[in-house]
Amino acid sequence: MANEEIDDEYDEIDDGDMEVAENDVNNEENMNSSDSEIENVDSPHVNYDNNSINLDYDETAYDCLYTLRTGYPLLSFDIIKDNLGDNRANQYPLTMTVVGGTEVKKIRKNHLMVIKMSNILKDKPHSDSDDSLLSEDDEEKEDEKPKLDIAHVPHKGCVNRVK
Repeated sequence: MANEEIDDEYDEIDDGDMEVAENDVNNEENMNSSDSEIENVDSPHVNYDNNSINLDYDETAYDCLYTLRTGYPLLSFDIIKDNLGDNRANQYPLTMTVVGGTEVKKIRKNHLMVIKMSNILKDKPHSDSDDSLLSEDDEEKEDEKPKLDIAHVPHKGCVNRVK
């Protein structure tokens, strides 16, 4: 390929990039001119004052959302393969076992945590009309609660990576 052909290719690419940049500028102007509130995208490279920003999530984006707190920070965790089969992501209730290692300043307090989470149900947000039905079935709610089993294995030192 001759140098002129290569230069022509780069010129075409640069022209396309400039059009995209111009469209982005036009979109920003349209957004700034509207009366609606502008949402900022979170970026790990921007320093925020923790008290000045509140990050929210959209509950409707998740089929299954639970929070698990371990008490100590885990530097890494891994999922333990089981014999329940593959490709079961949409087969509720879910069951999974994970292992993670803690990072504690006092070496004798470090440990591996083997965590089995079971009876994890699909958890879509309910409408207000569903709340009356849920309060009637308190006994059934107990059976629907996720189950959590944790085993602690003492470990001398910080666990940096679990595989």
